[in-house]
Amino acid sequence: MAMSSDLMRATIEMMLLALLKDSACHGYELAKRAHRRSGGAVHWLEGSLYPTLRRLHEKGMVTAKWEGPAAGRRRKVYSLTARGRRELVVRAAEWATFARGTKSILSQ
Repeated sequence: MAMSSDLMRATIEMMLLALLKDSACHGYELAKRAHRRSGGAVHWLEGSLYPTLRRLHEKGMVTAKWEGPAAGRRRKVYSLTARGRRELVVRAAEWATFARGTKSILSQ
């Protein structure tokens, strides 16, 4: 089952930070990683993915640089910053607490 758009909006920044934790990559690859790691539950469209990456860049949580041949298809590659790593730790802890609470409520 795919995630609702409300839940997606609430978690996309955290998920992008987590996906960038191990290695830098471009937007299309991030979307593929999310889809693959979520077992198909997460499917980002360009209209939500790239504005979110821009926001994370503006907040100093990711860096962005163009890579590729001078005369060909270039891609913007995103990397996690130290600030982004710290933010991921905070958000992951918040999410774990929220998930435990939600699971407890739903299981009763």
